[in-house]
Amino acid sequence: MLPLLLPIVLAACTGSGTGKLWIVDNKPGAVADFTDVQAAVDAAQDGDTIRVRASPIFYAAPTISAKSLAIGGVSGHGVTVDWLGETRVLQLSPGQSVALDAIRLHGHWSTTAPGSRTRALAVSGCAGAVWLSRCGVYGGTSQEGAYVSASHAVVFDRSLVQGGSGESGYPPTSQYGGPGAVALRLEGSRASVLGSELIGGSGGQDGYFSGYQPPCDGGSGEGGAWALANSELFVLGSFAKNGQPKWFGTVAAVLFADATSIVRTTEVTVTTVQGCQSFVAYSGPHEDWGLAYRQLLPPPLVLESPSATLFASGQPGDVVVLLAAAGTDALALPGVHGLLQLSAPLFVVGAKLLPASPPAAHPFTFPIAAPTLPGQYASLCFQAAFVAAGGAALLSNPALVKVPL
Repeated sequence: MLPLLLPIVLAACTGSGTGKLWIVDNKPGAVADFTDVQAAVDAAQDGDTIRVRASPIFYAAPTISAKSLAIGGVSGHGVTVDWLGETRVLQLSPGQSVALDAIRLHGHWSTTAPGSRTRALAVSGCAGAVWLSRCGVYGGTSQEGAYVSASHAVVFDRSLVQGGSGESGYPPTSQYGGPGAVALRLEGSRASVLGSELIGGSGGQDGYFSGYQPPCDGGSGEGGAWALANSELFVLGSFAKNGQPKWFGTVAAVLFADATSIVRTTEVTVTTVQGCQSFVAYSGPHEDWGLAYRQLLPPPLVLESPSATLFASGQPGDVVVLLAAAGTDALALPGVHGLLQLSAPLFVVGAKLLPASPPAAHPFTFPIAAPTLPGQYASLCFQAAFVAAGGAALLSNPALVKVPL
């Protein structure tokens, strides 16, 4: 039996969800519509949903061009859904969207054949939204985890994006390991990172050659969390880390942006490798978004209800996201069996599209949890964030919700 339905986020990105459902399974003898993800993508029409069943055999990464799709991995029994190669999302027009959920994207890796290495994800020329939820994005050797160009609404939600490790040194050509790759690279784009991790690639292993003991320098941990050129990045409740050097390698940068880029962050944790030099460089316009965020918020609203109603305003087609911040309280979420133990300070509860003609302030009601043990409460701070068609905008409408558990 297929597990739970895909999250609310997928429905938000793909509209009414009235399209056809396609099943992909590459296990021998499986009953499915397709054994290959690309074949399902090619057959699907705007608004269709594709479910990819878990398999010990990696699927080939697809190219999705100019159509709205929701693609979700169906995992179970410790087996995950894994794609190998560069997943490409191309030329989405305004109003189109692609949502990927619960899939691990792996770029091709190779220590000896540079031409076969790939990124895990490439998004290009998209005016519509690209939303990755609960995904792992792992760059191939010396390749970025995700590369986004000329695209204006890319969202990483509760996902891990990691740059590829540097190549190993091979004497006599080179005894030095190569630098790791950046996790997320933006060029002329806008993106949002919500409750996710961005980790730069580690330096490559050094190579031995006659007479050198101990081994010579390994690659630097040059892989930063992100690199921006003429772009905007919004980071909320996330973790950023530079790449790990090898042996005597050095750390280059954790985060960097050029003079035409803007970075807005709040509740972001940035770490460096212990004992290594590092720096954070914003060589362009930069806001202390955390400070501005605290100054703009009105006093919290106390609710005694298993739901939260938030008032949102924006442009038609914008996505409003309900975010929850908590410590280690247990929370029962819709669509989740039992209680979910929270380990991150912030996570996404749900997302909905603004209607075609929203009023000045449109109410959204999100179910939070059903009472299970009367008298027990978890104090959670909920906020609404807009992930607009042009990228992330501002936070608003906080609510301190006492959720019965």
